[in-house]
Amino acid sequence: MTKTSEKTLINNRNQLIQNGLLQYKKRGRTKAGIYILSDITGNFTVKTPADNATTGNIPVDTTVDCSVDTSVNSSVVSSVDTSAYINKTKQNKTKQSNNASVSSITKNSEESAVRYWLNQVNPAEAPFIVQSLGHWVNDFGGQDEIVIAAIDEMLKNNARSYKYLEKILKSWESKGLDSLEKVQHFLDGHYNKNNSARNSKSKWTPKKLFDYWWAEKMGGHPSLDYFAEKYSVTEQELVILTEEIKKRGMEHAIS
Repeated sequence: MTKTSEKTLINNRNQLIQNGLLQYKKRGRTKAGIYILSDITGNFTVKTPADNATTGNIPVDTTVDCSVDTSVNSSVVSSVDTSAYINKTKQNKTKQSNNASVSSITKNSEESAVRYWLNQVNPAEAPFIVQSLGHWVNDFGGQDEIVIAAIDEMLKNNARSYKYLEKILKSWESKGLDSLEKVQHFLDGHYNKNNSARNSKSKWTPKKLFDYWWAEKMGGHPSLDYFAEKYSVTEQELVILTEEIKKRGMEHAIS
């Protein structure tokens, strides 16, 4: 080791000693000295010279507080205003309950009309017909009693087909019959109005059926459905009329 590096080492050692960072004990010229590092986790005083090119070396005493507060406040304020959350939860539950009630009413209504059809018409009805009956209940605002009234009306005319029922429901819908009361008023008026005509036609013959249908055809209404609704003919009577039309070679005129 050169004198320059030894001098630098001694100067650095002395600076550390002055700053309180190092303790040095000599052990004579033949033994190496003992170096003891000071504890720097607490407060200590650092003495550093500030070099100034103009004024020279000026010693400055700077006290540095290196103490660290390692205590952690583990208490957490957990008081949260949950009233808004509770109110919102109650509102959501109420809304869900109301929706469930409406859904339940609609479901029961549909099942009632469907059950009536299965009991009175066909206990082994096709799924498509059952689904269509449910749609009609919804179209009338969930009032299965209107669909049931239509089923009764169909049965009164000795018909047992969904097509016939659909014709009745479409007619009521187009007339704005959106309640059972309106349906009853309509049926009462309809039967009173056609009572005398129905009595006069209580004994339909193939010729009479054909003559009345031909008159409607010439008036622009060749539909058998239109004819059946207007004159309240039964499904069996429609079969007789159809056979009479075919017998006369006019089947192409049926619509």
